[in-house]
Amino acid sequence: MDYLKKILLEMIPVVLGVLVALFINNGKEHFDNQRFVNKVFKSIHQEMIANQKEFDDVMERQYALIDTFKVYQDSSISILDLLGKTNGLQVPTVKNISWRSFLNSKIELINFDCLSTLTDIDESKKILQLKVERLMDHLLGEVEATDSASKRKLVIHTVNVIDSEKELARLYKKYLSECAQNKAVD
Repeated sequence: MDYLKKILLEMIPVVLGVLVALFINNGKEHFDNQRFVNKVFKSIHQEMIANQKEFDDVMERQYALIDTFKVYQDSSISILDLLGKTNGLQVPTVKNISWRSFLNSKIELINFDCLSTLTDIDESKKILQLKVERLMDHLLGEVEATDSASKRKLVIHTVNVIDSEKELARLYKKYLSECAQNKAVD
């Protein structure tokens, strides 16, 4: 019996040591995860602010393009010449590199609402890319056209792109108001 007490007394410091080590390790892991998440969310925040500025700049030019095409809709000026009058067709460059860093690791650290908004942003970006491709395909096929129908189609495609840009801007605003203030972490 004394032998059993002696073994138990010797095991107590070992068990306590293991528990303390686990506690310290869990605390360090939580701290590292929090630091990682904060860095990524700061990057996401900066990307979204830059993307919003890009949208504002590009949409202003796109509206100018639409206005020019409406003014010259019935004239014999080609689409190419009209693009020259407005400094060409502008489309935004949308960045989402920081968000992509979560796709491969640590996605479980984001709360569902923020994850859902980021996923919606990613899907909207894909839709925008498809619309830009359709616009460019139309433009390349009609660049020498002078008829009003071709010009109207170009305006319709451009408005379609603007709609997706506005939706992305809305999602950015939603994310920035709901998730960017460290609410994105569970």
